[in-house]
Amino acid sequence: MHPKIYIRMNTDGIVSWEQFDSITDNGAPDFMEIYREFLQATPGLFSALKSAIGNADEKKIISVSHQLKGSAANFGFVGVSDNAAKIEDESKRGIFANVPAYFAAAESAYSQAMAAVAEKYPN
Repeated sequence: MHPKIYIRMNTDGIVSWEQFDSITDNGAPDFMEIYREFLQATPGLFSALKSAIGNADEKKIISVSHQLKGSAANFGFVGVSDNAAKIEDESKRGIFANVPAYFAAAESAYSQAMAAVAEKYPN
């Protein structure tokens, strides 16, 4: 079995501006409302994933990491998406040793991405 290859979009490793600007129409107010909904939902995903990891709930880890991966990818939060993909992939293969580190990296990337977006689009 070949290891999974993680491909990054054109980015600095935290945010793909091409993806973010595409989905928000370059920060248009109506589309930024969708982004704000993402910001409201994402902490719940992190909380659910943290709980699943703490409870060693393999199915929940896979399910929530998949949701987080997709949501983050939609907004170009590649640091989050990449780490959530690693959690999902390794959990599917029964490998959990690195999951806490990937989770911490995803949380850190989320904070950095939010800060970068707030800097680029202050309102």
